[in-house]
Amino acid sequence: MSNTTVVIGNLTRDPEIRYTPQGKAVVTLTIADTPRNFDRASGQWSDGVTDWVKAVAWENLAENIAASLKKGDKVIAIGVYKAEKYEDKTSGEEKSSRKLVVSELSPSLTGAVATVEKKSRNNSVEGGNASYSAPRQNAAVDNAPSDNEMPF
Repeated sequence: MSNTTVVIGNLTRDPEIRYTPQGKAVVTLTIADTPRNFDRASGQWSDGVTDWVKAVAWENLAENIAASLKKGDKVIAIGVYKAEKYEDKTSGEEKSSRKLVVSELSPSLTGAVATVEKKSRNNSVEGGNASYSAPRQNAAVDNAPSDNEMPF
């Protein structure tokens, strides 16, 4: 049984990229997922409760996300939720949160147009913008860095 999750929503801020002391790229982002419901009786659409999804991606995928996406972009994220425990700084109480460890992320094309540029073997972009890197294939969440490398 797999616990893979798909989240579709909008980025609430520009992706924030950092590097671990070991040199691994990590990007953090938040996706706002607000379901829309249609009431047939009134003929009106209404917004459901927004789910604010904290997400993290690693290495090439992290760099590609940071180079390709910005606040407000509608995205489709695939990953696995990971629970974390932490100590509340004000109360000292132990709490928990969850985040999506992303294995694939792409722009939604329901309201946008995108151009894909593939990376060559030497990591340069073929035929276009040199700052863009295409997502790696078959990114496995199981190979995500250990807990002591997590940025939050």
